[in-house]
This record gives sequence, C-alpha cells and structure tokens, in this order.
Amino acid sequence: MRRRHAVTLGMGVAGATTLAVLSGCGESTFGTCQDTNSCLDGSVDGTGAADQFAGDSTGGDTGSREGGSGDGAGEGGVVGEAGCSAPTTLECSGTCVDPTLPANCGSCGNSCVGPEAGAGTGTCTNGACTVGCEADGSTPLNCAGACVDPTQPATCGACGTRCAGPPSTQGQAVCSLDGGGLPVDAGGDGGPCGITCNPTYHACGADCLSDTDDPSADPCVVSNATGVFVAPAPLGTAAGLGTMASPLLTVGAGITKALTGKKRVYVCLGTYGETVSLTSSADGLTVYGGLDCANGWKYVGSGGATATVVATPLGTAAPATALTVTGPMTSGVAFEDVGFTSLDGVNPGDSSVAVFATTSAKLSLTRGTVTAGKGIAGSPGGTTVNWSGTAQSPTAPTASTTGAAGGNNVCLDRTTSSTGGMGGSEISLGIWGQGANGSSSPPVIPALLNGGDGGNAGVAGTGGGPGASTSAVGAGSLSSGDVTVAGWVIGAQAGRGSAGSPGQGGGGGGGGVTTASGGGGGAGGCGGGPGLGGSTGGSSLAILAYQSALSVTNVTVASGAGGIGGSGGSGQSGQGGQDGGGGFAAISAAGGPGGAGGAGSGGGGGAGGDSIGIGWLGSTGPSINGVVISADQASPYMGITAGAKGAAGPGGAGGGGSTTVLAGSPGAVGVANAIQQFH
Repeated sequence: MRRRHAVTLGMGVAGATTLAVLSGCGESTFGTCQDTNSCLDGSVDGTGAADQFAGDSTGGDTGSREGGSGDGAGEGGVVGEAGCSAPTTLECSGTCVDPTLPANCGSCGNSCVGPEAGAGTGTCTNGACTVGCEADGSTPLNCAGACVDPTQPATCGACGTRCAGPPSTQGQAVCSLDGGGLPVDAGGDGGPCGITCNPTYHACGADCLSDTDDPSADPCVVSNATGVFVAPAPLGTAAGLGTMASPLLTVGAGITKALTGKKRVYVCLGTYGETVSLTSSADGLTVYGGLDCANGWKYVGSGGATATVVATPLGTAAPATALTVTGPMTSGVAFEDVGFTSLDGVNPGDSSVAVFATTSAKLSLTRGTVTAGKGIAGSPGGTTVNWSGTAQSPTAPTASTTGAAGGNNVCLDRTTSSTGGMGGSEISLGIWGQGANGSSSPPVIPALLNGGDGGNAGVAGTGGGPGASTSAVGAGSLSSGDVTVAGWVIGAQAGRGSAGSPGQGGGGGGGGVTTASGGGGGAGGCGGGPGLGGSTGGSSLAILAYQSALSVTNVTVASGAGGIGGSGGSGQSGQGGQDGGGGFAAISAAGGPGGAGGAGSGGGGGAGGDSIGIGWLGSTGPSINGVVISADQASPYMGITAGAKGAAGPGGAGGGGSTTVLAGSPGAVGVANAIQQFH
C-alpha cells in the first residue's frame, strides 16, 4: 500500500520552518523525502493514489532525481490531503470538505457568517470570509460587513455618504438616486442629499424654517406655497393666478384670494390706486410689501422701499380712507413695508384719514409710511331771511263812519308780527298802533317803542318806533371733531346769531268832523334774521383707532394741515315799516307809518380743524415702537409729525384746531360723545 507522508522541510527563508504535504512520494530507501526536489511528481493512477517515483537517489543531491511516469490520470482531479480530491480538497476531522465554501473557508472551522445588518449571506473568496449582499434586494450595499440600503440617508449611494437632517429638526433627510442608483441633485449643490420639511415649514438651504417667518429675515418664505402675489401692470393682471409668475393686479384682489387659505400676500414695489377694507374674516392676515418683483421677488423693504396704497379719488365726495379694519379680531391683521395715503379733502369741511381701525380690531403696522391729506376749510355761515320785499301800506277807508284798519305785517319766521293802529271814525281819535310793546289804548306817557299816537280829529297818527337790533353774536364752535365707531365726525356748526326785533305799528289817523274817517297806521317792519354759524374746518388724521388694539413700529407717520373754520354769517338788516293809510275825505287825517325792524346779529365762527398723527379712543393707548402711549404728545415723536392746525373762523369766539402727533382719550365706548374735543 502506498502512503503519503507529511514532510518537514528544512529552514527556509529567514529561518522559517516550512511544513509541506507532498504527493507522489512512495516508499524508498530514504524513508522520507529530504527536500522539495527529492520527490518528483508521479502520475496519478486510476484510484487517485500516486505511484512510487522511479529513479535512483544520488547521495542526497537535491534535484538530481529523475521522476518517473505515473500509471494513470487519476479520478477526481488534483488530490488534496488524506486522499481528498477537488473540490473537497480539505480534510477536516476525517471528512473532505470544499475550502472555497463559507463553512470551512480556507481552513477547517473558519465559518463565514452573514452580514451584521441587512439581507445577505456569508461568502468565501480566496480563502477569506466576505459578506455577500443581495444585489436584487433592498440592501445591496456592503458597508464594513453590513448590508445596507443605498437609497437611505445614512448610506446615500455609497458607504461614506450620510445625509444629515435639518438642524431645526422640523423635517427629514432625503436621499435621491435615479433608476440606476446614480445620485440626483436633491439639495441644490449637485449631491444626492436633500431634506423634506414638516407641515407649516419650508426648506431653506439645508434647514427647515417656519412658514410664518418674516421675508426680511427668511428669503425662502417668499414662495407660491406660502402666499399670494400682487404686482402693478404689466406683470400683474386682473386675471392673474396670484403666483410669482402670474400675480394679481390689486392688493384687494390678493387679499381676497389669500383669505381662502394662505393668509399671506406678497406685494411688489409700486403704487396701488385703491382702498382696502377688512373685516373680522381677515383675522390672521399678513401683507408684505417691499418686494422687488423685477429681481426674483427679492426683499428690499429694509431700505425703506414700500408698496403704497393710495386711496382712489371719489369725484366730489370726501376723500376715502386708504385702509379700514373692522373687528372683532383675535390674532389681528398685519402690514409690513406697506404705505397708506389718503388724499386732500375736496369739499368745505372735508377731513382726510389714511388708516382707521374700529370695533375691537387688531392692527399692526411695521415699517412703511402712513400719510394723510389736508383738511379743507369750513364753509361760512349764511344769513337767515326773516322778511322779503317791501311792506305794503294799509288800504284807505271806504266809509265816512269807520276808520281804516291798520296794516299788519307777518314776518317769515311766523313768530313775530306788527300791526298799525286803526283810523278814527267821525270826530274820533285814532287807535294806538300795536307793536311788540304797543297797546291798543293810549299809555299815560306815549313812548317811542310803543305804537304811534292816534291822531285827534283831523290829525294824523304818529309813526311807530323802530325795532331793537341785537348784538348777541352766535357762539363759536369749540370742537374740531370726535372719533366714533364710524370714524372721524367733524365738530358741530357754530351757533347762529339772534333775530332783530320788529318795528312798532304807527298810530291811526283821527276822524273828520263829518263824513270823514282816519287812515290806518302802518305796521312795523320785521326784524332782520340772524346770521348762521360757520362750519368746522376739516381735520387731517394719519391713523385713527376706536376701541381697537393698534401697534405701530418704525413707521413714518405724517398728517396734513387742518382746515380753517368757516366764518359766521352776517345778520339780516331790519325791514322798513309800512306807510300809514290815507283818510276818507279831504279833511280826514292819514295813519302814522310803522317803525323799521331791528337788524339780526351775526353767527359764530367755526372751529379750526385738527392735525393729528395718531389718534385713538379706547381703554388703552396704542403701542408705538414698543411703548404703550397713554397721554397726548404734541412735539415730534419717533417719526410721527403733524401739520399746521386750522384757525377758528371769524365772526364768533370759535375754537382753533390743534397740532398733536399723538392724541387720545382712554375710556369706555360711549364716552366719546361726552368729550367736547377728541384731544
């Protein structure tokens, strides 16, 4: 029987001892092969056992032996240890195993295990264990012995590519690969990594920021996803979609669209001729101006650029308010980098208000400008007419036995009148004329203010005294106006003057001796009507708040000049008295003429209009640059200025307006009517 011998060779390189398993060595006189060249490779016989080599040994001369030829090709290929043939060339505990398989990879007991994580198997390559990840599975990428998913952020496309989530933690990392596993630009930098953000957050660079951010601090918030866009023509159109590429034309249209969900409006720089009116349905709305739509809707408002709403002219009507906000509200409405302008008044007494908040509204204005136009002078008072035309004389008597009736004059105000005395009959006295202080019978001592004396027989009656004129000029108006739930209400018209007194009636003429009668006395003239008071001049108020929360931060506020109060009207002059009537028959006497009426007095002058930067009426004052205001402030105050006040109108002791940058009156609803003047 042939045996195989394990031969221990001599010292090799660097003195290492080499152990070799030789095949093809049979029994010999040497007992063992002395070196690697001592045994020539023999042929393999049909059983797989090597034949004994042929040839002689020459005294230990290595390499001199001549190998013989084997006796067969051998079954099973190359022979391994202990007669193990390929592929099971490794003997492990008496069993031939395949050293290329994971169970005994290269050596007995070297078992190759699967991956540390993911789907895969242990594999054996060149006698060393490796991990085989499933190429057609979800984890085909081998990263340091772990099978991982290359589409996941931790190993995006490669073992060393880890996608980080947003620092704000308001989103997740995203790995983007194409169908072939190649990276897709997900983050805007050419790499496969990107982020997705939680609801109400948006991506900005590598982070997720809040959709409620201010464009001045977060340019990424200006997007179609967060708001509605408005721009002047030609970019903005009435049929616009409200997007960056297709903005709407007016701020009002943008607000209407935004209130369906987004509650944000982005407005391009420019001027918008319109008025904006908001109710409680706009609660939570924010409008941002200061955006340059010509340069990608870039925010430029910090440099003072704004979108400005100018109240459109309304013909001959009073100027419109550019912004009106009506509550109640919880969150309120806010405008940033938006300007509001109201125009000058048009008609006498017109006031100009740029911004008005009422009925528990909440309004916040940040940066931008608010400018009110000027108030217009009040109209002058007119003159009341108490008489018209010339008083007519009484008719002559038609009989000798009866004196003619005195004339009667009823004034237009229907409250005063004057009557002349009746003429005397035959050989009788005329009756005393009647006036306001007259009598139908002779006084003991006739007085000028009474009716004229009646004439004796054949003697004409005397004339009635004139009515008294009045010097009581109408009271001037003291209040420029007041703030109410409906807005600014102009102060009342100044007081009217007093009417003049009527003239007294003339005495009747005396009767004749026979067949003759006296003429009637003429009635006194009506007193002149009073002059009317002038109306109050219009006021200019940039911002007005009624029972509402108002916050103004870094806004340039300016009111215009107040209007001058209207002058009081002149009183009407008194009317002349009637002439006395003629008697019957030549020898009879005529009645005396009536006295002239007194002149009416003039009306009072209207109050001048106010110029107020910010005015309010409510339980608390507004917040101006973070400071709550509780008292009037007349001098310039943190960007708030007021124009000139309107002077009182001439003709009465009217009140002039005031120039006040901050004016208000804390109080409950209803107190306004009890305040003579708003400030």
